[in-house]
Amino acid sequence: MIFSNRLLFPQIINFIDDTESIVIHGSRQVGKTTIMKMIGEYLEKNNLETYYIDLEDFFYLELCNAGYKALIDYLKKKKLLKTKL
Repeated sequence: MIFSNRLLFPQIINFIDDTESIVIHGSRQVGKTTIMKMIGEYLEKNNLETYYIDLEDFFYLELCNAGYKALIDYLKKKKLLKTKL
């Protein structure tokens, strides 16, 4: 799966500054988490904030289901949000 991730990675990075969302979907065990971690490492190396939230964790799933404002409030409360939104 690393091979296909290497093909997708540059395509995703080309759109990383767009205001639109990027959706990565696929069957189980095809490398979605791997490519997200690759993107996170790239962003961190370029001094950009990243947040990895595993929606299989019930707490984060409920937090996200409550809406983006709830997520932002949580990040602020935990002092994880470095920039103003």
